[in-house]
Amino acid sequence: MLAGRGKSIMGIGVFILTFGFVMVNYFLIATACFIILSSLVSLPLFDLGINIDALKVTRHLEKTKVFQDDFIHVTVEIRNTGSKRLDYVDIKDVYPAEYFNCVIGEASISTRIEPRKSILFSYILKPRIRGEFFIGPIELNVKDRLEFNVERREVPDSYTSIIVYPPYGDLRKLDALRGRSLGKMFGSHRSVQVGTGSEFHGIREYQFGDEFRKINWRATARTSRIMVREMEQEKNINVLVAIDASATMGSGSYLNNKIEFAIRAAVVLCKVALEHKDLFGGAVFQNNPLKKEDITRGVRLLESEAGDQVLFRLLDFIATTRTTGRKTLGLWMDQLVRRLKKRHLIVLISDMEAPIEEIKVMFTKVRARSHELIVISPFSPWFEIFGRDLTPAERAIAEAISEEMMQHILETKQNAQSMGIPIISVGPDDIIQRTIEEYLHAKAKGKALL
Repeated sequence: MLAGRGKSIMGIGVFILTFGFVMVNYFLIATACFIILSSLVSLPLFDLGINIDALKVTRHLEKTKVFQDDFIHVTVEIRNTGSKRLDYVDIKDVYPAEYFNCVIGEASISTRIEPRKSILFSYILKPRIRGEFFIGPIELNVKDRLEFNVERREVPDSYTSIIVYPPYGDLRKLDALRGRSLGKMFGSHRSVQVGTGSEFHGIREYQFGDEFRKINWRATARTSRIMVREMEQEKNINVLVAIDASATMGSGSYLNNKIEFAIRAAVVLCKVALEHKDLFGGAVFQNNPLKKEDITRGVRLLESEAGDQVLFRLLDFIATTRTTGRKTLGLWMDQLVRRLKKRHLIVLISDMEAPIEEIKVMFTKVRARSHELIVISPFSPWFEIFGRDLTPAERAIAEAISEEMMQHILETKQNAQSMGIPIISVGPDDIIQRTIEEYLHAKAKGKALL
């Protein structure tokens, strides 16, 4: 097809031809015909002389699963498998600019390619948000030397899927707070079982049935009574984080909304629970608004497991979560507890913006199956104003909305308190810390023991 310059020449030829007919100037008519015919004839000649199929373009990525604060190195290779040199070749690798920043390099190149040769160009992307995205397609343009004609092609199957995890910075902070600092921040909580294990707990007087090998002879000689050593082991529990992914959890900016902080809190909770040797699993509560029948299948479940790979399974499990659909907490919790085979400590992260009666049903379903429940409730107004400079009018509106929503939360907490279920209202600044604190507090009390 004609390139931009070719279309301009064709337009000039048509204008001269029209002007020549109006002025009855045969020289202008002849000149215009020559220009138009030259443009038309050059197109098939260009198509015959250019073999765009000889160009093979491939994209290479160092990794297709990255954290939100990581970088993606993209390399594009162009190979000319033909026997002719291509002088003007433009290659553009398309990526979603609204979700990625190109921090180094360019995603396009204009070059000349010798026969049987290859050319590489690369660039580096930084994800802006979490989720699943596609890089592509690769667009290919080949022009003639005068840039009158161009052959455009989209490289087939040139899409690459990328999974972006939540930012790893939260886990880095956790690693930096190891030892004494971490203990000061969250407190030192252990749930232990006395009588078994390998860690020393204390010394007590001998009782009938104690093993003779546990006798502490020094303490026996000192007290003139038979004394034995007591050992302990830390109790393990099943922990499951359930994330409410209904539409209301999407309020706030696209980087600082409730669902993003909920997912970040879930990842850190997984890391801490695994370090305490607990089994960890996850669930996502979500209904498809386009399919009414999906309301009965609104729970995705990741079974509780132990081991180093659980964190990465959780990241894959929740990385593509998007908020959609209406909230059905009672139905969701009923589905979840029916599928759990053992007692669990369920940490539900939900804004609880649902009718009180439905929330009561949810509490009843949990207690009926003897599970323990902790509710971490992101308070919507705190997320919607996070990082924003409000005008006096906006601040007044936000305070009015906060007061109304707080009344709902207080009523919900009263109903939860009667069933021994804690509900903790959190904002962007403390959601991660409070989630970890409540888990450690429940573990210290020995809730949901295996």
